[in-house]
Amino acid sequence: MIKSLYFMNIMNYTFLVIFCCMFAILFLFFPITYFLAGSVIISLAIFVVLKPKIGLYILVFILSWRGLLVGQGFLLGSYMSDAGGVINIFITIMGLLYIVINKKNIFTYKLAAVYSVFLLISLMSCFFSRDILLSFRFFFRMLTPFWVSIICFHEITTLNDAKRISNLILLAAVVPIVWGIVESFLNLQSQYRISSIFGHPNPFSFYLLLILAIIFTRTITEKSYFRKIFDLIVVIIVICLIILTYCRISWIALFINLTVIPLMFKKKSYIFLGLLSCIILVSFNILHVSERLVELTGFIQKGDFFDTANSIGWRFKAWDLTIDEFIKRPLFGYGLRSHFNLLHSLYGIKTSIHNSYLEILYDMGCIGFFFFAVFLATLIKACVTWIKRQRINALSQEHMSYMAICCVVVLSYLIIMISDNILEYYDIGALYWIIFAVGFKFIYLQDRHQI
Repeated sequence: MIKSLYFMNIMNYTFLVIFCCMFAILFLFFPITYFLAGSVIISLAIFVVLKPKIGLYILVFILSWRGLLVGQGFLLGSYMSDAGGVINIFITIMGLLYIVINKKNIFTYKLAAVYSVFLLISLMSCFFSRDILLSFRFFFRMLTPFWVSIICFHEITTLNDAKRISNLILLAAVVPIVWGIVESFLNLQSQYRISSIFGHPNPFSFYLLLILAIIFTRTITEKSYFRKIFDLIVVIIVICLIILTYCRISWIALFINLTVIPLMFKKKSYIFLGLLSCIILVSFNILHVSERLVELTGFIQKGDFFDTANSIGWRFKAWDLTIDEFIKRPLFGYGLRSHFNLLHSLYGIKTSIHNSYLEILYDMGCIGFFFFAVFLATLIKACVTWIKRQRINALSQEHMSYMAICCVVVLSYLIIMISDNILEYYDIGALYWIIFAVGFKFIYLQDRHQI
């Protein structure tokens, strides 16, 4: 016992020395923006080791407000980086230290166990990529949700913990939502796609889908009349902001969420309420919404599915090229993140394919895609388990409300990947993975008759 405590003290002091050195490096070599961001992350790292639960709570705010922390970026050789890269590396180090110092077993968390195999394939694919540095940068992005979720899985042990983490996600959302409201009022007369602090409308809409899942579920299950009214007002605001991002894939996920959540609680009246809110909000902005829809219908009527002047045709053209190139190297692919260079030859810019499934297929071939499919199957299987247990009332209403949130978040995650890459948005992905961790932890605890 004494030896174990001695070892733990050595590890803690070693940890502090390492991070003090990193603090000094940030101060000497990086601009003040990254120095400040690094200071926040170092403080968080200490919390994660000494009080992991507090560290997790702080991490929720850092991920939600990442857009305020990343700054303008700096050149690293021929590459542009920013404080987001610093955040990714620090979170990876924190995750490793967390499982070592706190003696946690990754493989008790089924989703992490499955995803770790996919991460291993991703790491191997970096070495035969056309751009190794670009591949490793993306690999660290993929690690961030993974480590955040592992910490969450091991630290969420009670229903109160789940309540607290979901409430903190909602509290952290105040800044992006208020920012989005102000942004929308400043651009009322144009088809301006609001992006809040996220820099682009798409990730903001994906973030709002997560917030909607939590707040709409709470609206349905809330017993206090006044709280229910307040939550309903927030739901309407979030729906309005999702519409104003003009992200069509998020519109699809929005309508599915507004339908699925009430059905899970057998509250069909809320389906009408949610969809009616959408109709009313769209009617106030019908001109600009219709322009986005006309672009879609015009694309279909024209019949040229590879018209690159249209955002949908642009995607189809990119997907067609991706499949053609994938066939040439179907087993191992071209290496993580190589699709960026592929589209550079077509459009003259480095950009993503806007389809996570095809990106993984091209980058890592059939082998990588198989293990990613296993990861997705694990998520879907968990959803089926949650729904089955809800039907037989195996868990309390409060527990099942979190299972419902998990189901809807998984649905959104799967839908988003059809026309975008949520793996790219590591901050939003990490928040999604926090919800995954809560759902898997409740299954884990129930299987062991601990709840």
